[in-house]
Amino acid sequence: MVIYEGLRPGRYRVATSYAPWPSTWWTSAAEFTVVPGQAQEVVLSFERFKEREALQGRVVGPDGRPLRGIRLFAESGVAKEGGPRSQTEAVTDAQGRFAMERLLKGPQRMRLSGSQEVVEVAADARDVSLSFPTFKVEESALEGRVLAPDGRPVGRFKVLGTTFEDPEGRFTLPRVASPPVELIFEAKHFAPLRLVVETLQSPRTVLPDIVLERGRTVRGQVLDADGRPLAPGHEVSLLFTRELNLPSAQGTLARALTDAEGRFVMAHVPRDAGVVIVDAEAGTAMQPLGADQETVSLRLVPDARVQGSVVDAGGRPLEGYPVESWCKGRVVSELKSDAEGRFTLHAPSGQDCVLKVSDGREPSSWPRPPRRVFLPRRFVGAPGETLQVELRARTGPASVRVTLPWASEWYDVVLAQGDVALPATTLEMDALVVNGIDADFDVLERRPERIDSGIIQSGSDVFEFSSLPLGHYTLFVTENSVGRSVHRIPVELSKPGVLDVASKLPGDGGKYFAR
Repeated sequence: MVIYEGLRPGRYRVATSYAPWPSTWWTSAAEFTVVPGQAQEVVLSFERFKEREALQGRVVGPDGRPLRGIRLFAESGVAKEGGPRSQTEAVTDAQGRFAMERLLKGPQRMRLSGSQEVVEVAADARDVSLSFPTFKVEESALEGRVLAPDGRPVGRFKVLGTTFEDPEGRFTLPRVASPPVELIFEAKHFAPLRLVVETLQSPRTVLPDIVLERGRTVRGQVLDADGRPLAPGHEVSLLFTRELNLPSAQGTLARALTDAEGRFVMAHVPRDAGVVIVDAEAGTAMQPLGADQETVSLRLVPDARVQGSVVDAGGRPLEGYPVESWCKGRVVSELKSDAEGRFTLHAPSGQDCVLKVSDGREPSSWPRPPRRVFLPRRFVGAPGETLQVELRARTGPASVRVTLPWASEWYDVVLAQGDVALPATTLEMDALVVNGIDADFDVLERRPERIDSGIIQSGSDVFEFSSLPLGHYTLFVTENSVGRSVHRIPVELSKPGVLDVASKLPGDGGKYFAR
């Protein structure tokens, strides 16, 4: 039983989902009216759901050839009509065939993963041939051989986390996405190797021999702020220089723990420029490491402290809103504001950092509190300094809504205030994304049945920035996978209301930032 309290008078719809079969979801919904002073009881049931016979068929692409290994989705019913809905997923086999069970009666809308193209299937169809004439198939098998420095095959290794065992060191990746493709090779007693494949041949690409190196051994010592060896058990990380501004764990070259004398050893480190980082309670240490450097000394510097409050537009405290500080070197701190809207965070001193406030509403709560959005706050703190900040919900009269041709987990849109040019380097572009204004937390109609996880596909094709002051802004539409492709779109908000912007995909003529 679920109880919704504090609902205002009016008409509502509630919904719940059930998985009767793997990769199948049924959704039941009902509408009701809230009358002041009265309680309403609503029963959601799946008893009236009627199944149809299994659906099978074959999927072909623009050239009439079968689409193999593609995720296919079937959907029936319409959310806003409140009737039974179903969503089902299947993966096509080598001949492009599929089979789906536990579908609900009625016509089906068929869609491929990564595409917005929809093919309708009649309610009485049993065995169908589905053609997706605009679907782009870009795939190629990747083959190659992994060797040691002396030319001997490496018999056991990993490529993209998949283990291969072959006496000749050979591997085949049966299906690869569109280029550029990043490959990470790992083997015991060797340094990891990163390889970016810029072009692929269909249906088979043979790579030149991959020769692994032994790498180098990096030794170092970490001292605290008083010059004494740091206590044992602290983690030391080595990050790629080129990926310092990425808010993820991607790009970590090596990790080690300090011993009783604050010393550490990293074996088989690739010869790439990086930065050694120690994030401890007593402070942070950060030291560049050259591509051929094998020794390094670090000393902790006391962190800066950020004390602040999260408030609404009227200055009233907001409880439970996550506040994050992102700093160069991917040093991240996060906590929620307390009952008085207050928070205290630590950040490495002398580094460019940004404070951001996330959505403080629980996804399952209904009715949901008003959506509040905030501008990011950049700062640089001195060692031991305490900074005081107030993060106030923005209240501008304008909004920007950006629509892409289709959705992907790799697509993102950020907004910058003013006329901001495209940066010259990848590091600067990554920093702009981290420091920019993020899209609002949700753009869906805020009713229970609209708070759905992404079943058809991950990511979003609509990004909204609300409550913006009037003025000039710059949109950056990005795709971040191996490198980053970016479209820059200047925007002028000269009057209240919503400005709709239709953007091309970042890879369609956008500037590419390689890594």
